[in-house]
Amino acid sequence: MTSEAEGLTGHVLDLDAIYHLLDARSNYGREIVRQSVLRNTTLLLPAVAAQCVAGFRPHQAEALFSVPVVTIGGLSAAEVTNAARFGPKMAANLEQYTPGLAMKSEIVTILAAAHAMLLAEARGGWRIITSVPHLYDDISDVRLEILP
Repeated sequence: MTSEAEGLTGHVLDLDAIYHLLDARSNYGREIVRQSVLRNTTLLLPAVAAQCVAGFRPHQAEALFSVPVVTIGGLSAAEVTNAARFGPKMAANLEQYTPGLAMKSEIVTILAAAHAMLLAEARGGWRIITSVPHLYDDISDVRLEILP
């Protein structure tokens, strides 16, 4: 695998960032995609997030997945177990910021964010692009780029 120091670089998008981009909520989000294409910088989507988007918004997902720099990061059984270490803290963070929220509805957000953490770690600390930074509160060694 090529390291960031050898020229491969990118960002990991969590589920909320993907929806942020699809909904065109900000010029900043569009600019991230534009600059990534211009600079041939990878935009890595966690498999959980990509599957969720494909299921709920198939036409938009198809368009996003066809962008040349967009790649879907796989998720092995071992990685699922490894990602589980982030789940309890992320669930607590969501509960703190959105008390009483039905956790069932947010489990995919947590799973996708935990997978984003694994993908970023495996690539030497790539930034995770997110619109919900509180999800990552008190999690060490995470680098975030926050969408407005």
